Amino acid sequence: MEPATVTSPPPLPTVGVPREAPYMDIDHIRARCSSGISVDAGWRPLLITLDAALTKADPELRYIQISQKYGRLLVYTTSTNEEARLLIHRAEELASRTCEMCSDLGASLCQRGSWLRTLCPRCAAEQHYMAVQRD
Repeated sequence: MEPATVTSPPPLPTVGVPREAPYMDIDHIRARCSSGISVDAGWRPLLITLDAALTKADPELRYIQISQKYGRLLVYTTSTNEEARLLIHRAEELASRTCEMCSDLGASLCQRGSWLRTLCPRCAAEQHYMAVQRD
């Protein structure tokens, strides 16, 4: 018997998303999330893409929590599926370069007081955040 192999999951998008991102509906994701979703509109397109890929990888998957903490996307699920885990990791990595507010790529970790967010230069300036080095 040969050992099981995990196929590489399809890549998540690596280009900017439409400006209508704040209006993208995520109720279908929220309905499967026990603790709610706490991220800004700029990450909604990423969540929609991730959810579609996760649904294919593990149709029974439920979300425990989707949130932003210290400028990072955190996605907790009930899945033990390896492909789902890899997809979540890719989405979290992509979010670290995607503006939480407008979805633009090229975002970086920014700070205002004790608050950390992932923002593009324009949104950082509008919100009075300064870019900082990510650990």
